[in-house]
Amino acid sequence: MLIFTFCVTVKSEGFGPIEDAEQVVREYFLLKNEKNVDKLSSLLVTNDSLSSIEEQLKYLDKTSLIYIKEETNESILNAYLKHNELINQQNLKVYKVNYEISYNDSSPIRYKNGMYESWFFVVRKNNNSKWLIDINDIH
Repeated sequence: MLIFTFCVTVKSEGFGPIEDAEQVVREYFLLKNEKNVDKLSSLLVTNDSLSSIEEQLKYLDKTSLIYIKEETNESILNAYLKHNELINQQNLKVYKVNYEISYNDSSPIRYKNGMYESWFFVVRKNNNSKWLIDINDIH
């Protein structure tokens, strides 16, 4: 009796990214509500803004993601790429995010309840690396 076996190798674009870029943004909001600074820091390119995030979380009651939409405007993408030459367009996703924040009564005046809209720049080093948020002006 003869048994033939064979193996087929196919190239798939789906195996590259460890996480979906949009999911990283959604996770950011979940972790802010949990006030989980350690896990939040794992979603960020650098921890430079971590102390300001920690300060904000002291007063945060809740943040709610209203909508998230991928931004495809070439001028926004190119503006980011111009100042971040180590990233190429394939490894950059920009999301326009609308969200609501409520702070507790003891929060300083700089933290205001309300609706906010921000761009989230989500980057990765290459097709096999994890998507991370590059903090710019995110509340």
